[in-house]
Amino acid sequence: DALAVPSAMFFSYFILKRRYVPVHVLGATLCVLGVSVNVFADNSEHFKNIHKDEFGTAMQQQQQQEQTINIENDDDQFPYRIAGDMLAAMSAVLFGANDFLVELFVRNYGGPTEFLGTRGLFGAMIALTQAVVLESTSIAELFSNQSKTPEELELKGNCSAYDASLLVLVFVALNSFRYIGSSNFLIHSEAALLNLSLLTGDLWSIMF
Repeated sequence: DALAVPSAMFFSYFILKRRYVPVHVLGATLCVLGVSVNVFADNSEHFKNIHKDEFGTAMQQQQQQEQTINIENDDDQFPYRIAGDMLAAMSAVLFGANDFLVELFVRNYGGPTEFLGTRGLFGAMIALTQAVVLESTSIAELFSNQSKTPEELELKGNCSAYDASLLVLVFVALNSFRYIGSSNFLIHSEAALLNLSLLTGDLWSIMF
């Protein structure tokens, strides 16, 4: 999600003609470098050459075999890690573009009220269509645990239908507050600062 910051700055610079000082450019560069290091660290073991001198000791050969098995198991579990990293980077860029467009609309095309109403209307239509077409089986499984005992639910790692409904309601409520807050925030500030503030979400996740 750090790539959303330079993405928002890029669109703001070329479309809104907003200018940034060198310290802003440095911050965006650090975001890109951080993402690059993260991707490299995630895939370094995948490309690491584990073949050593064949005249090594028995202990070294055993460690080499164990390392080979671990890497093969990791590759089997995450066979599309590179494609996943690329898709995550693309989604972060689009996330920054989305926040830039929100800033553009709330400032120049109707304000937060019209934006939230339009987004809620069409968002609900798209989400319901997607849920029916792509997620109907998963949703049915989520709310089909009413007749199961707590022991069965705990064994399978599931929750009851009541708990599932409560979680969905809380999720919808918190996202509603988020959209209301972010749209009003963008009247007084900019998309790049919004994405910088969202990076603190990792800290809040750790605290909770």
